[in-house]
Amino acid sequence: MPSPIESIAVDVVVFKDCGDRVFRNILVPIFGSPSDVLALRTAVLMAETEGGRIKALLPRKWGGRKKIRQKFDQLLERTDLHTVELRTQVARVKDMARAVIRRAPRYDLVVLGVREPLVPRFGSLSVPEAVARGCRRPLVIVKAHRRLNAWTRWWL
Repeated sequence: MPSPIESIAVDVVVFKDCGDRVFRNILVPIFGSPSDVLALRTAVLMAETEGGRIKALLPRKWGGRKKIRQKFDQLLERTDLHTVELRTQVARVKDMARAVIRRAPRYDLVVLGVREPLVPRFGSLSVPEAVARGCRRPLVIVKAHRRLNAWTRWWL
C-alpha cells in the first residue's frame, strides 16, 4: 500500500527537524523520478547562498559512469543550480536507503524525492520511509506531481 505522501496528487514538501537553521552542506539522493528535480530545487532554496554545497548521490543501477553522467545532465537541464556548488557521487551499494543513512551525518540536511510506485509494496519500507526512520539529520521529503505519461516522455 502506498504511503500517504506517495498517493497525493499535488507537489508536497515535508520538513523533519529543520527548524530555523542555515544549511551549507546538503545531500540529495537521485532516483530518476520527477521528484528529483523538485528535490534539487528545494535544496538550492535551502542552501546558504555563500558557500552552499549540494552533493547529488546517484544510483549505481543507472549503468557506467558515462551513462550515469548523461542521465544526471538531463536532470540538471531542468534545475537552476547556479547559486551553489554541486558535486556528484555514485552510490556503490544496492541499498540506497542504507547509503543515504550512512552518509547523512556528514551533511547539514538531506533532501529526498519520493517517487510513485508502479506496483504497491507489501511488508517492506520504501526508500523514503526507511530514510525518514533512520536518518538522524534534518530531512526534507518532496514529491512532485506528474502524470505517468508526462514522466515517461521526460525520462525516455
